[in-house]
Amino acid sequence: MITNHMRQAAKPLQRLIKDQEQVVDARHEELREAYLEQQSTAVTLRRKINDLTTLHRAGLLFSSTFDREELLTNVLETIVRELHYDRAMITQFDRTRNVSHDFRVRGMPLEVADFLRTQEVPVTDPNSVEGTVFLRGEPVLTNNIHEIWDRLHPFDQKLIAMVNVKSFITVPLKTQDAVIGSLSVDRTHNQALTQDDLDVLVTLASQVAIALDNAQAYREIESLNAGLEARVRERTAELEAANAQLKQMDRLKSKFLAHVSHELRTPLTSIVGFADNMLEGLVGSLNMKQEQYLTRIKANGTRLARMITDLLDLSRVEAGKLVLSFEQVCLPTIVSDVIEQLLPLAITKHLNIGLHSPDPELLVWADQDRLSQILTNLLDNAIKYTPDGGQVSVELSVDTHDMAGIVIRDNGQGIPPDALPKLFDPFFRVQQEERSQTKGLGLGLAIVKDLVDLHGGSITVRSEVDQGTEFTFTLPLHSREPSPAGQLPAVRRTVLVVDDDPDICDLLRDRLEAEGVHVCTAADGRAALRMLAETTVDGVLLDIALPELDGFEVLRQLRPTHPTLPVVMMTAVEALDRAMAAVESGAQDYLLKPFDGTRLRQIVDRWFVIGSGQSESPIGR
Repeated sequence: MITNHMRQAAKPLQRLIKDQEQVVDARHEELREAYLEQQSTAVTLRRKINDLTTLHRAGLLFSSTFDREELLTNVLETIVRELHYDRAMITQFDRTRNVSHDFRVRGMPLEVADFLRTQEVPVTDPNSVEGTVFLRGEPVLTNNIHEIWDRLHPFDQKLIAMVNVKSFITVPLKTQDAVIGSLSVDRTHNQALTQDDLDVLVTLASQVAIALDNAQAYREIESLNAGLEARVRERTAELEAANAQLKQMDRLKSKFLAHVSHELRTPLTSIVGFADNMLEGLVGSLNMKQEQYLTRIKANGTRLARMITDLLDLSRVEAGKLVLSFEQVCLPTIVSDVIEQLLPLAITKHLNIGLHSPDPELLVWADQDRLSQILTNLLDNAIKYTPDGGQVSVELSVDTHDMAGIVIRDNGQGIPPDALPKLFDPFFRVQQEERSQTKGLGLGLAIVKDLVDLHGGSITVRSEVDQGTEFTFTLPLHSREPSPAGQLPAVRRTVLVVDDDPDICDLLRDRLEAEGVHVCTAADGRAALRMLAETTVDGVLLDIALPELDGFEVLRQLRPTHPTLPVVMMTAVEALDRAMAAVESGAQDYLLKPFDGTRLRQIVDRWFVIGSGQSESPIGR
């Protein structure tokens, strides 16, 4: 009875224990499932961390090279070794031809890999597996090859059957929304390919595509650079050859100009000189018609000589061979001399030429002959292009920068605005009906600008049509020095003229004898030295270009016995540098052909007249 009672009392306790056991079992199952889930999550996390680490390392590896072959090798080895796929393949895609080609593989026999390198597969159907990847830019994942067999190209079917592919993933390689290839992987064991695999490969494919694109860009840049370097070398060689040819042509041009000018100047000097002598009455009186013809001969000869001079000056300036001989020059005096020379032309047009100077002894540092050339050109133009009865003026000034200003102004026809920027260009001529009657080469103003620049000055022009033109140029000032003290009375002397051209000798004889100078002549250097040994002379006019013994050698040989004898070298204007060299070698001065009457008188007065202040030292002009 008691036992029965105890059993009845134990039943609730047994039920409670059973319930607790069930609760414990359920809780244990929950904990086990949670643990398994946690383990699975940990595995997934570790795999993702491993994938991310691999992707990071792969990105660094891919970006470390611009060599395409090295890059492809690194990609395939990373896929097989780091991501643990059994086989991997990279394919290039030609968008212009819609073909896949250049198959690179890992995990396949070598003969298969070599065979694939040479194959091309056309891609035309966007619904095929190949079209999905290359034409639509979408990835493909399959774990059952038979499900997509009919969508594969026959070439890929043969390849898959050859290497026994069961499943694979193919993702496109895209750069800037353009497919440039594909990346494919598969596993030979039974482990299925998952979405996680696809995600990793899509990320990896983007890195590979960027690296391939960078490598391609690098190759293109290298190719471009190589092409540019080759082109630069080619162009440099062409330019060097052209430059050498130009230098040779320039030398030939200079030689030709020097030769032609010499051949032209010699007879031209005689023509102009004899015409000048006849006009001055040295051979008797002339009737009106003779004087008119001789005046035309002299004018046209002078114009031709000026053209030759302009061509030679331009040639020397362009070659950097024009040498200026600077000295102290009285600016108002030289302007007055130029005005006096051009006065006959101004009188024929009833023009008034005015000169305004703040100082009658304003001194500048200049080459006197070249300054005269500048002034003559500008004033001659002003007179030519100013109508009858007009006004031409020259205004001198001093600025605060140690420069003298010279303004040549006229109220003539003016220059069109479109011509002003080109006015100083060589051979440029203003196209105006009124100017077309004026002859010339269009070199005058170009040479004027070059000469002003060589003096260290500048030149500008302002003009209005029918209102006139104003040229302004500057020259450096020079400090004034005291004039020499009293001079002895002038006494004429005997001068030896040495020139192999008899016409030049006759011309100078007539000119010098008209000035009261006694003249004796010699046709070559040896005859001149003999005459100097036998005859007493007070000066020598010595041509540089003599046969056998040139002027330099004659000068060298006469100096030991005639150290104080004034010697003036004669040469054509294009050989001014030789004249300067002669002055540096001991000559007192030089005279340029064709001879200018005013310059010749200055030479006579300076060197061949007692009391004229001559010196043994070269003047350096």
